[in-house]
Amino acid sequence: MASGDFLELAQRACYQSRYQPSNTTDLARAKEAINECYLSVLNMGDRWSFATREGQFSITSAGDKYSLSSIASQLSVGDIVRIFNLTNDTIGNVPLQGMDWLSQEKLSYVTQDGDPKACPQNFAVFGTQVRFYPWPDKTYLIGVLYQQGDVAMASDATVPIIPISWRHKILVTYAAARLWEQHSGADALGHAKYYNDMYDKNMFLFKEQYSAAQFPQIALDAPTWNNDLDLVEVYYD
Repeated sequence: MASGDFLELAQRACYQSRYQPSNTTDLARAKEAINECYLSVLNMGDRWSFATREGQFSITSAGDKYSLSSIASQLSVGDIVRIFNLTNDTIGNVPLQGMDWLSQEKLSYVTQDGDPKACPQNFAVFGTQVRFYPWPDKTYLIGVLYQQGDVAMASDATVPIIPISWRHKILVTYAAARLWEQHSGADALGHAKYYNDMYDKNMFLFKEQYSAAQFPQIALDAPTWNNDLDLVEVYYD
């Protein structure tokens, strides 16, 4: 059993809340609480430095649009929350220009007459889709800088992407608080408050250490920037 895997975290939460990990019902409650916290942390909006990864995937002449889930599958990760940067590694790690989806639609519309397939120069992300322009004329290896998300843990041996030194401080304390709330009596409420306070304190420290403040290092048009920006010339005497 790996230290900090799904089963070990759930068992630890049981021990800290006076439930029995050997009891399947108690263990299931702990696992539910662990997953609740895990998904909440990964999707709370922060750009976690530990979840920023690099990888490569392939695009082909069969299409110009690719789902984040299909890219995640090629990278063998559970989920991709967002993409920060793409490069064409087939022609030498050349950055692709980021665009907003509407601008790329207009570009495609303007050039659609006789527009051949070619080496992609631009990309746009909209929802869960990534679109390349021009339409690829062959298979290209694309480098990607992305933020990894994840799905709920199911297998006992699943290891969360949260750094091991914080798994107990974050996931177990949260789960212990939720489990204590299922007990009755004033003593249980006191324990629940204790673990809730511990979780809040640890989350504050966790954010200080792992929230990434840097911006994506790409030239990316903001959505509707090209349409909403009016340039006004101002003259001074």
